[in-house]
Amino acid sequence: MKILLVAEVDNLEMLALQRLVQDTGLLNKILKKVEAEHSTAPQPVVKTIPVKTNRGWVKLNIKDIVYLKGSGHSVVIYYLDARGAMLHLNCGKALKKYSALVTEDGFYFTHQSFFVNPLHSKLNEKKTRFIITVKGVDHEIPVARARKDNFCHAA
Repeated sequence: MKILLVAEVDNLEMLALQRLVQDTGLLNKILKKVEAEHSTAPQPVVKTIPVKTNRGWVKLNIKDIVYLKGSGHSVVIYYLDARGAMLHLNCGKALKKYSALVTEDGFYFTHQSFFVNPLHSKLNEKKTRFIITVKGVDHEIPVARARKDNFCHAA
């Protein structure tokens, strides 16, 4: 068994460190691995809302919701799937139940029965309708006359 002196260990460590520094690819790989292991950066939070349907509960990402349409005591939620196609869910809750959830995320209350996500829509020139275009098909959402002035910044 060979006994290494402290000076020899220091020299070996120095040689290993010099080789590591010379091979920048390896050094970068190690640095990325160490950063990933010790990263304290917060992960982005995907905000969802729970939706009860006939088939059970579904979680929808807020950013994927295009608009909500109230219809009596139920709501139809129009949203984009992973392929970008617009789908809809019929929910048993009244539109008022969803209003607090979506208004804090910037949805516009355009009419007595519509909430529109500004990420997926634009206001027409007369400010009377929001136009939502999905895969080449336009969907028009009415804007109440009383609310028309609220959307000047949305044009």
